[in-house]
Parts: sequence; C-alpha cells; structure tokens
Amino acid sequence: MSSEEPFCGAALMQVYSYYLSNIQGTIDVLICIIGVIFNIFNILVFTKRNVVSPVNLIFTHLSFVNLSQLIAFITFTWITLPYYRNQKNDEEWTYTRAIISLLSGELVAICNRISVHIVMMLTIWKCIAVFYPSKEPQWCNMKTTRNTLVVGYIVCILLFIPEYLSHSIVTEEIDQTTKIYFYAFEITSSIYQASQIIRLVLYELFPSLVLPIVGVRLIATLWMKKGHPSTRTSSNVENSRENQKMEQKTDRSIIISIAIMTLCLSYVLPSGLLNFVYTFLTSDRYLIHFRCFHGLIVVRIIMNCINKSATFLVYYAIDQDFKATFKSLFDKNNASFWKLKYVPLRSARGNDESLEIDRT
Repeated sequence: MSSEEPFCGAALMQVYSYYLSNIQGTIDVLICIIGVIFNIFNILVFTKRNVVSPVNLIFTHLSFVNLSQLIAFITFTWITLPYYRNQKNDEEWTYTRAIISLLSGELVAICNRISVHIVMMLTIWKCIAVFYPSKEPQWCNMKTTRNTLVVGYIVCILLFIPEYLSHSIVTEEIDQTTKIYFYAFEITSSIYQASQIIRLVLYELFPSLVLPIVGVRLIATLWMKKGHPSTRTSSNVENSRENQKMEQKTDRSIIISIAIMTLCLSYVLPSGLLNFVYTFLTSDRYLIHFRCFHGLIVVRIIMNCINKSATFLVYYAIDQDFKATFKSLFDKNNASFWKLKYVPLRSARGNDESLEIDRT
C-alpha cells in the first residue's frame, strides 16, 4: 500500500479536525464530569460495611480506576484544548505544560488497561461462582482478590514501560527567543511496536475473544434457570423464601457482570480490530495511524467516556442493595452521609471471613 492510496478516507480526518476545533472539551468533558460524580458514588456505596465482599471489592477498584482515568482525561483536555483552538500563544507552551500533557495522557492509557484487567478478573470470579460454586470460598476470598488486584496493577504498569519509553518531549524553536515543548512518539521504533503488540494481545484481542464466550455462557445459565426454576422444597417457609432471595440476588449479580463485560467489549473490540489491521495486515503504518486512529478517535473517546461513566447506572438499575445503600447516603435521618463510615480498601485486612457478607 503506497502512501498516496487513500485508507479510511480523508473525510474521517475532516471529522477529526472539526472535533478538535469545535467539540472537544464540551461533550466528552461533560460526560467525564458526570462520570467522576458517578464513580465517587460507586466507591462510597461499595465501601459500606454491609456490602463488603470480594466481588464488590473488584467493583470498588474498577470505579477507582475509572475515576482516575476520567480525571486524567479532563486534565489532558484542559492542557491541550487551547492548542487546538489557538487560544494560547506559542510562548505559553512551556516544558511544564508538555510534561503534564504527557503524564495525563499516559495515565489515561494505563488506567484503561488496568480497567480491562479488572473486568477480566471479574469475569473469572463470576465464572467460578456460577460454574464452580464449591470452589468459590477457597479461590475467590478477600485475600486472593486483593492480591490479584495488586498484581494486576503492577503488571499493567510494567507492561506499559515500553510504550512510555517511546515517548519524549520535543523542543521546537519558533525564533531565537521562543521555544515550545510538546510530547511525541515514534511509531516506527521497535519499542513502540513491541508495546502495541502487547496491548493488542493482552488488552484487546484476548478480552474480545473471552468476554463474548463467557457472556453467552452466563446468559445461557440465566435462561436455563428461568426455564427450570428451582424445585427445592423446605418445611420452613422462611428458609424457602430466603433461598429464593439469594437466588434472585445471584441472578442480579450475573446480569450486572454481563452488563460490565458488554461495556468493556464495546470499546476493546473495535479498537482491537483496528490495531490488528494496523499491526499485522499493512506495512503503511503511518497512514493507518494518522488517518484511521485519528479519524476514529472521536467515536473512541466518547465511547470510552460513556463506558467509564455508565457503571453507576448499571448498578443502580439492577442491584436493589446498591440502590438502597445509595439512597441511605442522602437520608436526612442517617448520619452516614455527613460522617462517611465507609470501609477503606485496606480495611479487609485481618479476618477475611468476617467481611465476606455478600459474595454476590
């Protein structure tokens, strides 16, 4: 493919340019601000004592990572937006501004990968709970959950180092007294290509294959339970009702997990396909990158912001316990709104078994 041949079309670049000049900083940042508020609510609810469990600890970390990514994106947009709208003089593009732009952009990328790891972890935990319930107390306890989360953070950061090393601060002299600074990366370098392959395989192709399979299996399980309701009988009516409530809670937890997996898949699948074409199916990577990646960045950014913001709506719409706990935060007769007696992420440290109240 020669550099003169059109790929993705010039119209995409026109859309991208219009987005940078007119839309960026309005729609996407507004969605991110709403998402920041929603994810703070998620953290407050999931760290309440009455809902602490391994799965809810995963939801807490997912909300924390989403919150960090949204804040980093808002910072990145705030730093770079004046450049695209020509609201800053060249003298104001200092080294400090370039560093903040670089670090905030890198944090967005790292948080995105960590969130994919957490969703994959949630998928595995839910599969164990549904298909191997006898193994769940041993394999999915609080200690294992915390350790897996910590390992995931460390691995995602370490695997991001090659991509970080491909970035650098570039100095451009406007005249003898004026210099501007911005960060750039070399897409033809071996380090950058290695980082792209790592991202493609671990954070895009693998989730794109696993999440649909697991989602279909979980949906099939719910469908079978609906068609063949439990026929267990009990002489104690209260026990029977309690079992029914527990089954309903488990079903709601499965539905929430499917919704979270679908949100993740809606972003990683298109990005994975595009990266696959970029990495393996063409030699003209420069053209693919700047026409396709930048041309489709409008959709990718907005979709990512929506994904990171929509988890609260999923929890609130499906999980009755989440809804009740959230409403209690604003109860005038409940002092917990003003004295937030929530459990920090490090609280589940001593007796794991005493904290595993709600495994669903």
